[in-house]
Amino acid sequence: MTQPYAQLDAWIDAHFDDEVRFLQALVQVPTDTPPGNNAPHAERTAELLKGSASRSKSTQYPTGRSRNTASRRSPT
Repeated sequence: MTQPYAQLDAWIDAHFDDEVRFLQALVQVPTDTPPGNNAPHAERTAELLKGSASRSKSTQYPTGRSRNTASRRSPT
């Protein structure tokens, strides 16, 4: 295994329980389709990502749909 993959595996192992809790919190928010009202899910995702190494941007659409984009923050 190469060094980057070994580092990734170690990070996943160290944060596994946190990641499971994150995903559990996300699947608790309904995203009924149709009509596709996923705005509450996008809002919850943004809330969960606050204070993490990721930043999130939510885009609202007139149809009630939202899109949440997350990206890793640049180290300062």
